[in-house]
Amino acid sequence: MWGVEYIFGLPGTSCLSLVDAVRRQDGVTFVKVRHEEAAALMTSAYAKLTGKVGVCLTIA
Repeated sequence: MWGVEYIFGLPGTSCLSLVDAVRRQDGVTFVKVRHEEAAALMTSAYAKLTGKVGVCLTIA
């Protein structure tokens, strides 16, 4: 969807329905991390190195 191939993030109770919807999308992979900062850094690196859309999803 919209060229998104990977979503880096930290799932939590407030966004589980969104994570579940992502899981059902063909061609989109959710990469779980243990810390929000890691998700942000991975997203930034992915976008810079590939030139593709980077998406980060975390909880507050």
